[in-house]
Amino acid sequence: MSWQIYNIANIPIIAWGPLWDEGLTHGFCDSALSYEPENPVVASSKLVSAFNLTQALSPNQTHSANVVDVNNSKSYNSQDADIIIANRFADAQSQDKTAVFIKTADCVPMILVSKDRIALVHAGWKGLSCGAIEAGLNLLNDPYLCLIGPAAESCCYEVGTEVLDSIGSTASAVKREGRDYLSTSKTAENIVRKFNSFNIRIERLGACTMCSAKFHSYRKTRTTSRNVSFAIVPTPTITTS
Repeated sequence: MSWQIYNIANIPIIAWGPLWDEGLTHGFCDSALSYEPENPVVASSKLVSAFNLTQALSPNQTHSANVVDVNNSKSYNSQDADIIIANRFADAQSQDKTAVFIKTADCVPMILVSKDRIALVHAGWKGLSCGAIEAGLNLLNDPYLCLIGPAAESCCYEVGTEVLDSIGSTASAVKREGRDYLSTSKTAENIVRKFNSFNIRIERLGACTMCSAKFHSYRKTRTTSRNVSFAIVPTPTITTS
């Protein structure tokens, strides 16, 4: 068993089957579940309704290596961050659940997993350059799984030499007719492998958001809509402000 599609409340969810079977509900969604910045509560409400959740939380993404920890912050839903981290298991007996999610439209969505915590990472070329992935990995104790979702791939994503120079040796690019095309997801995989002093299994979906009509792509259509990637975790016991 590997990548699977689960249809929950008419929302197709691409997930790693073994992790789903472990009880960690997670996934990468296509345009059937869109985050719309002009009406941001819609995506949250759909997640809450589909999985009978207490709430759905996402940081204000800024193409950075900033981290928000939902178990140690009183304002996690408004913080500027591109990595969101949470406990996998509740400290108490509460059965309440919360979705944590990130938004992408060509940038790389990643789900990093350890035995006790999970991190979601949003990384475009700026995030790939500034250490967003490393920041997520550093916060996990012995991460064992890295899932890389749909993103802009080298079949479509033309970049300048300044982007490749900024990313450095981990950039995965091909040259066609004198132009450079970047695979953001393969680059993300290279960063994890370079960082990896642990035994991390890496699973890369390889779907291109610019090729596929299923996903939102900013570079293709200049859309403001975003694809949602999420994980469901115990509701934090702290009170939001």
